[in-house]
Amino acid sequence: MCGVRFVKRRLFVQAGIAALAVLAAPRLVRANGDDFFNNPLDAKIPLDQQIVFVGTAKDPAGNYLDNVSINISVNVPPGYSLEPITFNAYTNVIGRYRTLDVLSVVSSMIGADLDLPAKSVEISAKKPGYVMSRRMNRSRTSQNRGLFEVNFVLEKA
Repeated sequence: MCGVRFVKRRLFVQAGIAALAVLAAPRLVRANGDDFFNNPLDAKIPLDQQIVFVGTAKDPAGNYLDNVSINISVNVPPGYSLEPITFNAYTNVIGRYRTLDVLSVVSSMIGADLDLPAKSVEISAKKPGYVMSRRMNRSRTSQNRGLFEVNFVLEKA
C-alpha cells in the first residue's frame, strides 16, 4: 500500500513539473532568436525606416566564431563631421550579430537627425588572430532601409 501511494505521488509531482514547463516555456524561449532580432531599443521606429545589419561570422570550415568585432563606419556629410562615425557590434556564442539602428546611433552622436543612404555605411569584421577573407552581402542592391544581411568568413592569420 505504501509503495502505491509513493508511485502516485511521484507521478503527480512529475505531471505538475511537466505542466509548469509547458506553461512557462513560451515566455522563456523564442523560436529562431526572436529576442535577438527584435531589439526593444528600436521598437519605436518601424523596421522599414531603419538601417540594421544582421549576419554571421564563420571560419572557412563553417564553424561559427564568437566575440568577433563587427565594425560599422558611417560617412556623414562634411557639415556634421570631418571623419566617419564608427561603432561596434559583437557576435554572440553562435556567431550571430545584430547592429543597432545606424541612423539612430549617428543621430544621437552628432545631435541632429540625418537621412543617410545605406551606401554611406561600411561594415567589416575583426578578431584577434584572424583575417577577414570574405564578405557576403545578401541584401538587395537597391535596398535603402530595413535589415541588411552581411555574413563574414575569417581565416586564421
